[in-house]
Amino acid sequence: MNLYKKRLIAWNNLTLTIVTIVACFLINVESVAGLEYLTELDCQICHPKIVAEHATSMHEHSFTDPVFQSQYFTELLPKLTKNPELTKEAENCTACHSPVSYLKARKYISSKEEVVAYASGVTCDFCHTVRQFEGEQPGTHNYVSIPSYQKSSPYPSEYSEHYKFVTIQSKSEFCGMCHDSVNHNGLEVKATYTEWKNSKYSKEGVQCQDCHMTALEGSSTEMDSAEIGHHGKYATHKFPGAHSNTQLKESLSLSIEPSEETASAGDEITVQVLVDNGKTGHKFPTGSSDLRLVWIDINAHIGDKIIPLLISAKSTAAAYDVSGEGMKEQELLGDDIPPGRRLYRAIFVDGAGHQTFSSYDAVKIIYDNRLNASEARKETYRLKIPVDAKGSVSIIATLNYLSYPSSFAKQLKVEMPKAVTVASAKKTVTLH
Repeated sequence: MNLYKKRLIAWNNLTLTIVTIVACFLINVESVAGLEYLTELDCQICHPKIVAEHATSMHEHSFTDPVFQSQYFTELLPKLTKNPELTKEAENCTACHSPVSYLKARKYISSKEEVVAYASGVTCDFCHTVRQFEGEQPGTHNYVSIPSYQKSSPYPSEYSEHYKFVTIQSKSEFCGMCHDSVNHNGLEVKATYTEWKNSKYSKEGVQCQDCHMTALEGSSTEMDSAEIGHHGKYATHKFPGAHSNTQLKESLSLSIEPSEETASAGDEITVQVLVDNGKTGHKFPTGSSDLRLVWIDINAHIGDKIIPLLISAKSTAAAYDVSGEGMKEQELLGDDIPPGRRLYRAIFVDGAGHQTFSSYDAVKIIYDNRLNASEARKETYRLKIPVDAKGSVSIIATLNYLSYPSSFAKQLKVEMPKAVTVASAKKTVTLH
């Protein structure tokens, strides 16, 4: 090691020691001395930009999210009093939505008052004290978190004693500890990590963090050196995902291929739509796939007329891939999706064989036609051009996403969902 590097390390360690001592006296002496988890106020002293970004993320709001709170406190916990087997489900929820509370109590949260006030969600210090996972693969909160003065870092720690280089910090396995989960019935109800593991991106070494913590080049003029580190990079801590419209939009692509570039009034033409999931490293939709809904809207615009195109083929699995065709569709989907639309989703059923939006009740997944990572799928439609049509036909397709159905929102008394247009395409057929 050259003299310059030795001096740099010594200077950084001295600076860090001074900052840490001051920070502990200003905010929370016991948090470091007693090896407790640091608060975000502690972290904010040296990392204000990162903490500000984290405050806007779903990690920060993982426990306070109204949908989670309603499902957990008004649905799951009351059922648990009658069915002790659901204890594991409550532990699963607590361990990933409020991990510090879970680690301190070593049990599930039974009331909002039990939550550690300064660490209700997935906090900075929780993630940066995770060292590894237990078992052969990550999943169902099998993380190992060790409170320490040294914080787990994805970067080499030779420049500061404050950092401890932990390989898993930059690997998808880190995310898999909570984003893969098996319920008490032994059913894998969340499988985003597994979906990535089975994709080409895993083989190419593309990690979850590469898309959801995009590394940006930093400079001392933009932020303090403590923010960007000596590696010269800064990773966003907003963790954009399905809850972020900016991440959703254009995450997939659409293209339209009509069988004819020109046609005559009265003709019937075939229209193929290519749905390309080449940009995401997992299935689409992913995560809580018992709730997520994706569908294609495709219409022909002729003058002031709008004509829906007809799907050429339906699946044999009770037509779960077409809105309005599956069992109890009106009851479950209501008016969320117009009938006759191509659907991408997973169907979970409970012990009685009924579709359920509560993954902890699920015993089986009876249908799943979601798009695999890097998959491009062709959907075929028919268009009967009206005999009085003139000029041209504009064919417009949109791919839409809904985080949960309105029937689920009504049941839990939470905000009604809003559909997001993920991708769109347009093609014109000239009439002669």
